[in-house]
Amino acid sequence: MENKLSKIGSLLGIQVEKESSIQKCQIDSRQLGPGDLFFAIKGQTVDGHQFLEVVAKKGAVGAVVSKSYQGEAFGLQLFRVEDVEKTLHQLAKEFFRKRSEKVVAITGSMGKTTTKEFLACLLSARYRVGKTPGNHNTQLTVPLTLLNLEDELDILVLEMGMSRQKEIAKLVQLAPPDLAIITRIAPAGIEGFVGGFEAVAKAKAEIFSHPATKWGVISAQAADFSEVLYAGGVPKRIYGWKKHLSDPRVADFVMEEKNHGLIIHEPDGSKSPPIGLSFEATHIQENFLAAASAARMLGVSWEEIRQKAKELKPFPKRFEKIERDGITFIQDCYNANPDSVLAALENLPKPAEGGKVVGVLGSMPDLGQYASHYHHRVGEWARGRLDCLLSIGEEAKGIQTTFSTKGKKGEHFSSLSSVQEALDRLLKPGDVVLIKGGNGLKLWELLEK
Repeated sequence: MENKLSKIGSLLGIQVEKESSIQKCQIDSRQLGPGDLFFAIKGQTVDGHQFLEVVAKKGAVGAVVSKSYQGEAFGLQLFRVEDVEKTLHQLAKEFFRKRSEKVVAITGSMGKTTTKEFLACLLSARYRVGKTPGNHNTQLTVPLTLLNLEDELDILVLEMGMSRQKEIAKLVQLAPPDLAIITRIAPAGIEGFVGGFEAVAKAKAEIFSHPATKWGVISAQAADFSEVLYAGGVPKRIYGWKKHLSDPRVADFVMEEKNHGLIIHEPDGSKSPPIGLSFEATHIQENFLAAASAARMLGVSWEEIRQKAKELKPFPKRFEKIERDGITFIQDCYNANPDSVLAALENLPKPAEGGKVVGVLGSMPDLGQYASHYHHRVGEWARGRLDCLLSIGEEAKGIQTTFSTKGKKGEHFSSLSSVQEALDRLLKPGDVVLIKGGNGLKLWELLEK
């Protein structure tokens, strides 16, 4: 971001006392560096206004603060506004409006980040591509991404998440997508929704709400929701596995597995050359299909996709395969919902002869009134796919209770350290271990010791 405090002041109608260049915009004081502009966001547990002195000592040149803030400036240029978050959106929209790259926006309940990473890689065969860093897909991090863009780009790939209705609608107003993608719809983040799946689907479909959006790419599973299929009057292309489709003709991009690689059939009857991927999990391969479908619509050739596909690998903590002391760990613990747990269970590699399959399954967050039902369902699914289950998190007791019937071995734990001790006693070379649970449990720490 190459801008000055006076530019911010002009947009906000605030007189700047001392001119200075702005390096980046930040909402987290821990990420802040010299020359940055800080947005003092007041959250449920942390108030950014409490860190202004720290921000100043780190070399920030200014801060956007609430008009209600009565504390010291600490040498910072303060921009006092009615609502800091709305101002963040206002500035992001204004700054991005003057850029010229195409935008691809991605949402869904499963595979957003992986699809975004895959698509950015495939597009880089032909274009200058920018992308959302990590999983920065919120009302705060998407505008921050827009404000901090520097290089000239051809295409920007943005991940957009939501926890309630109207949030994605706000994000597409900041960066109107030329093409929008919806991956699978799953019972994730439904705690605040009345209406279940359909309400979630409707909220995701807000990604098609901007009049500038020309095309949509949606999974065959998401296309089952009329709220998605007919949203926004935007023409849509459907992608899916041939083996999952009752009639392959309902989809535009259809993938099947052959001995020599994956083949993707296109709407015009043509097909891709055989494509090899370094990962075998079918749900991760479906994320590749979403990315390849969008890349084709944006003019990337099949040969370019085939070559770039060699570089793809699962995003960290998303069905990431880790070999250690002869034991295969599947680290899939960035987050969890019932559908993603089932997908992980169905795609586990087989153990060596004499080995066993162990699951470390944690609570799944934000399921609201459906929490008990889905945790017991996961226990049923796990019973047919795991030899032993270690569960953690209060609601995961339901997984364990259901799993442990009919002679299955399992135990529930209240701390990561106790899970670690149990794994140390239990595991032997040749075993396969799935580590899956909600982000807040920090299950990845089991592999950091």
